[in-house]
Amino acid sequence: MRLGSRRRRVSGNTRAEVVKNLNQIRTAVADRLPVSDDTRLGPWLDWYMDTVVAHKHPNTAASYQWAIQQTVPLHAKRLRDL
Repeated sequence: MRLGSRRRRVSGNTRAEVVKNLNQIRTAVADRLPVSDDTRLGPWLDWYMDTVVAHKHPNTAASYQWAIQQTVPLHAKRLRDL
């Protein structure tokens, strides 16, 4: 399966499991969720601010933005390594 220019491998013990896993990935892509195992903290936080925090009160969004600025040194880390 291709997600943009990247190719994703989907596996399972049965065809039904493969189809289920494939549908989960397609749903995540349609919902604009990060699906890569290589997702870094910085891009994930950008996604979070754009999709989740965008609907919060402006004061709450400002607090979140301040907190995210404190994590700048960690933005290059993979989520799976944190």
